[in-house]
Amino acid sequence: MSGSETNMKSYDGSCHCGQVSYTVKLPGPIEEQTVNTCSICSINGYILVYTKTPYVTFHNKDDAVKV
Repeated sequence: MSGSETNMKSYDGSCHCGQVSYTVKLPGPIEEQTVNTCSICSINGYILVYTKTPYVTFHNKDDAVKV
């Protein structure tokens, strides 16, 4: 495990209806991340951060998301 991976912080989230939940790992506290917001997100208090795909784990039934 690299030094940056030992400092990973986990955050839980979900979609609005709660059918899909997930855990996101970030390299350090969210306060130290580059946070992106749009006007709607700012009004609602949402934040947008980016992480690598292997650091996202979904916790839902396979049929909860349809393509």
